[in-house]
Amino acid sequence: MAEGKLESVHQVFIVQQLACFERPKGVLDLLKQNFDIEVSLQAICYYDISNPQLPKKLKTLFNSTRKKFLESSDRIPIANKSYRLTKLQKMFEAEESETPRLQ
Repeated sequence: MAEGKLESVHQVFIVQQLACFERPKGVLDLLKQNFDIEVSLQAICYYDISNPQLPKKLKTLFNSTRKKFLESSDRIPIANKSYRLTKLQKMFEAEESETPRLQ
């Protein structure tokens, strides 16, 4: 399916996925999985915010989706640096106690 033939629902899906930091290849896979359609990688890249030809309504959608995504990431524990460091410290200590040391 060519880029010009994408329906509005597909365009919105692509823009929202890119706004949530999904890689273009991942968007291709999700498009196939969710809508059973295939497009080129270039067609996906067209919908990136860095494209000056991207229609204003899709740029607005990208920016609002990105903002919501970043705001909601605060509710994900691993998004917090202190949480990640605490978990990493526990993993390190567990590994250190199980691994014999060379003397």
